[in-house]
Amino acid sequence: MKYLLTFFALSIFFLVKVLAKDTTETKLKTEVVVEASKPSEQLRSFSFSSSSINSNELRIFGFGKANEALTYIPGVYIKDYGGVGGIKTISLRGFSGADAGILIDGVKINNQQNGLLDLTLIPLDFFDLIEVYRGGYSILAGSNSASGVVNFSTKKIDTKRYEFKLGLGSFNDFISTIQMPIFVFPNYSASIALNYFYSKGNYPIKINEFGVEKTYERQNSSIQLFSLFYNNKLHCSFLESNLKILLTFANRGVPGAVLQNAVENKNAKMKDKFILISYNLKPYILLDSNLNLSFNFIHSQNTFYDPDGIGILLKKNQVEYFNNEFTFKTSYGKNLKFIDFTGFAEYTFASLKGDMLDVSVNNYVHRNNFALGIKFTKFLFFDNYSLTFENGYRMDFTENLGSNLEYLFGILLAPKNEIFCLKANASSNLRLPTFNEMYYLNYGNTNLQPENTISFNFEVSTKIFPLIEPKISLFFNSTKNKIVSVPKSPIQWTAMNIAKTFSRGLEFSLSGNLPKTNFVINYSYILATDQTSNSPTFGKDLIYTPQHLANFLLNFSLPFGSFITFRGIYIGNRFSLPDNSKSSLMKEYSLLDIILAKDIEFNKKYRLNLSLQILNIFDVQYEVILNYPMPRRQLIFQAQVKF
Repeated sequence: MKYLLTFFALSIFFLVKVLAKDTTETKLKTEVVVEASKPSEQLRSFSFSSSSINSNELRIFGFGKANEALTYIPGVYIKDYGGVGGIKTISLRGFSGADAGILIDGVKINNQQNGLLDLTLIPLDFFDLIEVYRGGYSILAGSNSASGVVNFSTKKIDTKRYEFKLGLGSFNDFISTIQMPIFVFPNYSASIALNYFYSKGNYPIKINEFGVEKTYERQNSSIQLFSLFYNNKLHCSFLESNLKILLTFANRGVPGAVLQNAVENKNAKMKDKFILISYNLKPYILLDSNLNLSFNFIHSQNTFYDPDGIGILLKKNQVEYFNNEFTFKTSYGKNLKFIDFTGFAEYTFASLKGDMLDVSVNNYVHRNNFALGIKFTKFLFFDNYSLTFENGYRMDFTENLGSNLEYLFGILLAPKNEIFCLKANASSNLRLPTFNEMYYLNYGNTNLQPENTISFNFEVSTKIFPLIEPKISLFFNSTKNKIVSVPKSPIQWTAMNIAKTFSRGLEFSLSGNLPKTNFVINYSYILATDQTSNSPTFGKDLIYTPQHLANFLLNFSLPFGSFITFRGIYIGNRFSLPDNSKSSLMKEYSLLDIILAKDIEFNKKYRLNLSLQILNIFDVQYEVILNYPMPRRQLIFQAQVKF
């Protein structure tokens, strides 16, 4: 921690010196985007706290993985189950990963088996923009978005550019990416991208053996991942259509918990297959209106193998799950004078086939969901300021779960002189019980009801200097019918709607685009507690929810097309058990990364980028999840060429 604070203080001193200089110099092309662009017309909103990372920032800040980039968003905490290929999920404002919608070009990809999405399966090289909307988003994204949404925007088809990337790193890391156009016609174009990643994951860890600290290599932490992305676009005078296909295949070890004198699950393996097919059709009807038709198919397959056996009651060493989801959505938008209107209808069929479902369902369950929604956006313009009002409603009709109404009320106040900007909204949000919570063998409960979350969000941003913008957000979230695990026998647990939780806090962000310098500083205070009446953990922090999160990004442009970037994070204390006992307290930790890079151009046509990343430069051993040690110091060298 002291190293990070010292470096942070020196960085602030340097920034003050820079501010004292003439700010009329030419700004860097790689500017920090403070306000996120909108993920899609269907998801467009003005009153939410939002952040984004664009393609230039992904490059200069050295982000190679989705979880790395999201770590530097206010209110975000990544739960990493250890190992280079370990499962990585997002916690947004103290909520679980099942409460944050993960989207690709506006298409939600959370699976309905457990409501989660493993960020390891998202190859960041296929995307050029990450947008995070914080606050209850169910009116626009449906279930699994009570804390907000993360939208990954795929790279647009570039008919004149090829891109190759090669990277090598510690722990036998190897990464390669190829992106290129394959068809180019006046009204039709298509591109393809391939990504391959391998890591042995054998990083050193310290283990206490009967009071003696010894260093070993992490075992069973390898990963091999292959991804393919196909994108085509057709446009003519009366319509526009777009087909996108994303395939990801992963084969990895499942690193076990590192206990005193022992390491669990040394031999367990897991295979993942993820397929997304998204087709969007947009007929041109009138200039002031738009019609969108979309069809999406998602297939998730997971195979878990453990030669030592799985569980106590199941006499098998391998289990498989097949999760399919079909969604058809149509939306119509009309632009009237000072008001925008959008209405939509959505139908989803989801199914799960698996080995560990309750015997009463014969290893197969399915669910139908139909939703209707409407949203109004009213614009009012005055001499010195403008007001934007948002109001929306969504009704979900879910098989065996009845109907649920979600709503949104929002406002945006923006003076013309841009001295400050005020956002506020209130929303009601839905999370459907997952298939696991309802049908998992000896655990599921078919009488579960959806969770309901009431969210309030306030944000103020202002410009102290022309190139610097501070922003502060306050949030309050109250959840009832919270689904939790409760014991029903000494050896058996079940899911029940008995809990209430309350999440509140603030987020502060300071971003700037100075001459030859870009920086972002974030701090989040999150207090997420159990508010269940008569609960032995009433008022206690929710597990794995640090109250204090801080991070910074600092980029300096150097001569001859070079630049250096510093990345630092601080994660505060948190608890691994609901009772918040002293023995479950996990200590704070701080990490610092340094990235050195250089851009080289040849004949104004070829662009080569070379980078060297030193991650966890102080070689800190830390844990995000108890007993799952994370990688220590790591070196990564990458070369990328575009032409």
